[in-house]
Amino acid sequence: MHQQQAGQSSTSTTTSTTSTFTSHKRNSKDRRMKLEKIGLYRVGRTLGHGNFAHVRTGYHEIANTKVAIKIVDTQTIDAENIAKINREIQILQRINHPYIVKLYEVIRTDRYWYIITEYVGGGELFEMLTEKGKQPEIEARRLFQQIVSAVAGCHGSGVVHRDIKAENLLLDKDNNAKLIGKFPKEY
Repeated sequence: MHQQQAGQSSTSTTTSTTSTFTSHKRNSKDRRMKLEKIGLYRVGRTLGHGNFAHVRTGYHEIANTKVAIKIVDTQTIDAENIAKINREIQILQRINHPYIVKLYEVIRTDRYWYIITEYVGGGELFEMLTEKGKQPEIEARRLFQQIVSAVAGCHGSGVVHRDIKAENLLLDKDNNAKLIGKFPKEY
């Protein structure tokens, strides 16, 4: 969990007509690739949009690990909301719990913050309950125990979540619950 600044690369142009066209095509592709990569992460499809950010899949190029990348445009939100996002980052940096989504890295540029977290691809608990309805008692008990464990992990770290609902609980590939960010309060 560390922060780094994303660098910028320069492109060169050529003078001949044929080379200029080829160079233009290459530069367009380079720009597109540059937009689709941040740090060591290739940026994938959009997973969702929130009030302050949108979330996309990503792939760590060396570890070949799938991640979620929350992209925050700091020029479009006010100082109060930037402070809330900073608080969420600080809280996630110190919480390590099996049923709370893990923060891997934060990359900050002049305009954007890229918050890289564990990818939890099973969807929201809310969606699962809407589609499948009432769960057998043994499954409901297992999920409830995981949620209570996540809340206890928050409280043990001096954090109050204050927005626990089925939409803020994701399911991983093994159908385990993972509490996602939105940590508004510390005590």
